[in-house]
Amino acid sequence: MFMKRLLFLLLFAIQSLTSFSQEIASELPINCDKKTDVFQIVEDKKQQALIFYTDKKKITALRLNSALNIMDSIKVSRNSEELNDLLGYSMTENTYNLLWAGSKSKNITIQSFDFEKKETLAKHTTLNFENEKLFQKLTVNGVFYMLTIVKASNIINLYKFENDSFTKKTIDLSSKRFLSSENKFNLLYTIISENRLSDPAFSFELISNETPPSLVLSSRKRKVYSQGNQIVLTLDVCKLYSQIIRINLNDFSAQCQFIAQPKIEEANYPSGDSNSFLLNDKIIQLRSKSDILLLKFKNQDGEELKSYELKANEEIPFKNSDIIQENGNVNNVRILDKSNQLIRKIDNLNPSISSYLLGDKIYLTIGGVSSPQNNNAVMYGGMIGGFTGAIIAAALTSNYSINNLNSYNNRKVVYIHCIFDTNFNHIDTEAQKLAFDKLRFFAEEKESHFGQTIFKMNNTLYYGGYSTAKKKYLFYRFND
Repeated sequence: MFMKRLLFLLLFAIQSLTSFSQEIASELPINCDKKTDVFQIVEDKKQQALIFYTDKKKITALRLNSALNIMDSIKVSRNSEELNDLLGYSMTENTYNLLWAGSKSKNITIQSFDFEKKETLAKHTTLNFENEKLFQKLTVNGVFYMLTIVKASNIINLYKFENDSFTKKTIDLSSKRFLSSENKFNLLYTIISENRLSDPAFSFELISNETPPSLVLSSRKRKVYSQGNQIVLTLDVCKLYSQIIRINLNDFSAQCQFIAQPKIEEANYPSGDSNSFLLNDKIIQLRSKSDILLLKFKNQDGEELKSYELKANEEIPFKNSDIIQENGNVNNVRILDKSNQLIRKIDNLNPSISSYLLGDKIYLTIGGVSSPQNNNAVMYGGMIGGFTGAIIAAALTSNYSINNLNSYNNRKVVYIHCIFDTNFNHIDTEAQKLAFDKLRFFAEEKESHFGQTIFKMNNTLYYGGYSTAKKKYLFYRFND
């Protein structure tokens, strides 16, 4: 066992050293500093990416081809009071709209970039929330949406941005019932307004397939997914059920369902903590206690497809890696020897599942996540309340992967990697590092890079950052 642990730590060290030779995909003559924010819009169909660099005085927009070379650019001045908080983006044909909130009001500025005409336009609109609270903003299929919950109700308002204005769609769930963390029926507003260290009030954690979601992001009890023409909200605040709300973006209808969580003991109230994760049209559920762990795979109707059980002091039949404990960052790790250590630590932490489909294999990570070891938890719920105070990483779908990359900071995380086929049968093979795993090691050594961004284009993962040594903005390429 000592030799096994030594070999693992040696591989970690080798990974860190070799990260310095990571392949550079592109070098751009762009200057950045510590206060530069960077985000992107990726269009795989057009084989291009738009990169926006913002500072207090200006916004520089670059259109890059598939090799990440500059095709053209637009530069425009920025009034930081009027263009204070970046809410999100939308796009149509060759026009890309950035939506900003001002610093002193809730007026919204729509800043349009037209690369065919090489011009920008700024338009203004107002959006007055009436007796409601904003809890999510995201872009789906190029369309920007805001979701609010009406106070003391089960009514969701969805604001859709199109034709330079917002259209309000009301989704009335008054006839539906929702369970709170106390396993009692309560209003959806009350459930969403509950404030916890891991789940700030009026926030849902965005889960994207751009990069494999970290266990930190997926440990949240309130999550949101975009799936085709749907926005899907999941609630795991109640230990009895995973509650799912599917909003159809074509007709703005909604479906609600309860999918029973696994029970460790056949009783009215199951012991242990639970969580879930959506993978396309399947749901993966986990329940853990100090001496046992249950893992179940179900279809979207709640029918069980496969299940696994792990008891303390038994070998883990479905793991493809060592039991890894990270302490604050990817280079500070400890290898645990026994399954009871994994089960006990998950029980003492926040249970989490993260899943990622790559080809015909399902990569699954199971583990536990500590609360943040500082008071920066609000960073992951930066859109609490109104518009002001939002940070780009929390506001933008396109910066999801930066949140993902930084989420492990200042936390203890214990986990194993598992690999299954698409029928959820375990595959007995050694887990290889995914592109995002490689990027995590690399980024740990590149803290001096300013204006970082991460995105996927044509199934290749890119990490961008300004190099103070080269005085250029560099893109690095990572592949699975």
